[in-house]
Amino acid sequence: TNLGYLYGMGLGVAQDYAEAIRWYRQAAEAGDPIGMNNLGLMHQNGWGVSRDYDLAREWYQKAAEAGYPVAMRNLGWLYQSGNGVAQDYGQARVWYQKAAAAGEVTAMANLAYLYANGLGTARDDAQARAWHKKAAAAGAVTAVVINNSNLAQ
Repeated sequence: TNLGYLYGMGLGVAQDYAEAIRWYRQAAEAGDPIGMNNLGLMHQNGWGVSRDYDLAREWYQKAAEAGYPVAMRNLGWLYQSGNGVAQDYGQARVWYQKAAAAGEVTAMANLAYLYANGLGTARDDAQARAWHKKAAAAGAVTAVVINNSNLAQ
């Protein structure tokens, strides 16, 4: 996974997505959930491969089932956006909640968004504020900005 990251980012080596994918695949096939998630990212973004949301979802699902919170969040995003799956805010919320319970900061902010807009759940401003505060406390900069703009409420 680390070698894949170096090749994908071009850190200390020439950027080479094909080589990054090779290392991520090797890690994923060995059961590494970070490698699985990173393969999902490569397919989601079309880095070194044709963009394929279905394959991204498959890799995120495997990594999420292996307990990797970032993959849970990424899977939630696919459901929220409707890429590679039918758009389903309820499923997005389920995956964001799993990721947030494991401490994934962006998932906390995404939950706040769903609650604030009544997506996949009834609109709940108290829950939205609570998730924004949790995200801000955990270091999510965007949640700090949003939370501070709502302090008067």
